[in-house]
Amino acid sequence: MARFLYNGPVATTGGGIIKVTTWKNAARYSMTTTSGSSGENEWLGNNSISFTKQKSATESYIMVTGIVPGQGMPNYPQIGMMCTIDGLYTMYNNSSGPRTGAGGGGAFYCGPDHASEGSLGIIHKSFREWDIAAGAHTLTAGWRSNSGVRTCNTINPNSSDNNRHHQTATHICIYEITKT
Repeated sequence: MARFLYNGPVATTGGGIIKVTTWKNAARYSMTTTSGSSGENEWLGNNSISFTKQKSATESYIMVTGIVPGQGMPNYPQIGMMCTIDGLYTMYNNSSGPRTGAGGGGAFYCGPDHASEGSLGIIHKSFREWDIAAGAHTLTAGWRSNSGVRTCNTINPNSSDNNRHHQTATHICIYEITKT
């Protein structure tokens, strides 16, 4: 019985996670080669994610994590990779944000350079330095490049791509965290 007393949570004065918004997409999606702004939501299967931030920019910030299963790697997958909120600061030369081109980054690719092999996209980005107000917002993830690229041939591959595959799905978590 005493061990429960020793392993109890430590009392704190505040801080932590305010809200978590989760999003899942299991629909198979064939990628197209895009350039410019047309690829900004390709990693989400041409969807965007709506979420509501509860606290002001001085009270909280947003952290995004996720996985994007794919198949094949047709060309340079890291060019222009991005994860952003409300389309902020996506241009590489946009200096109006917290740092030049801050909308870029936060999205990464892992996998072999082979058309029939599985790959994994990873989203991991903190928006702590951004001034994002309370209210409704939209998250996009993909790429914005000056040449036609794509990170894989298929998002969320399934048995129609390879009979050994099970249905895969993209999972995204949007955390609102206190700034303490």
